[in-house]
Amino acid sequence: MGKHRLSYGSRAFKQDANHAMKGDIVRGLIELITNADDAYGSDSSGKIRVEVEHRRGKSWNVIVRDRAKGMRKALMVRAIGHIGTRTSGFESGASVRGNLGRGAKDLAAFGPVKFESICEDYYSMMVLEPDGSFDEPVEKRATDRDRSDLGIPRGAGTVVTVAVDERFRCPQHRTLVDRLSKHYQLRDINSDPRRELTLVDLNDSTTDGIRYGHSSLDEVVRRNGNIPGYEGAAFAITIYRAPERL
Repeated sequence: MGKHRLSYGSRAFKQDANHAMKGDIVRGLIELITNADDAYGSDSSGKIRVEVEHRRGKSWNVIVRDRAKGMRKALMVRAIGHIGTRTSGFESGASVRGNLGRGAKDLAAFGPVKFESICEDYYSMMVLEPDGSFDEPVEKRATDRDRSDLGIPRGAGTVVTVAVDERFRCPQHRTLVDRLSKHYQLRDINSDPRRELTLVDLNDSTTDGIRYGHSSLDEVVRRNGNIPGYEGAAFAITIYRAPERL
């Protein structure tokens, strides 16, 4: 008889993605920004550029660019084309946030998501559709045109473009600056001197650096210690008092 495995259909994929994103593009931006931060690693500096095209009554684009390690086709397929696979390095102790194998896949709740990357002088690309389907990814030697189009003149990097459906509201630029600078999931990135997070309004090229200053808050608790029952495991925790209710 043998065992059979449940089929995860396109309807379930769309439901789960919509549940994760809840129609809020900021949730998607946080996912892409933290992915880029993880790609740089905890010991290196790097820039993350977020570009938003503001439109009403028609689809609009969100683009996130990094100059980190990039992805070859095989890794792109494993990381994006499968649910629940171990690709982040979480289990082996890597300093990354994701461990559930969904991540950027949920961006498809907003519309088609194009992943483009240059790694080891190869250009790789795949498009994830809102129903979870994708065509065979492309991989070829990176050309000067590829590098120019992606804004990666040398080395490696990744560009993710989300074609957001018109039914989703596009927040104003200043609203995005405010939410991204204050969101608790981005505070470590926004206060890290090794990171440079930039938000660009593609309509008029308005550009703002996104920062968050821990130093302006009152420190309430700072503790370090070992975790009982787990040899070699330690913790460090710092708690600040916010000036207003979160």
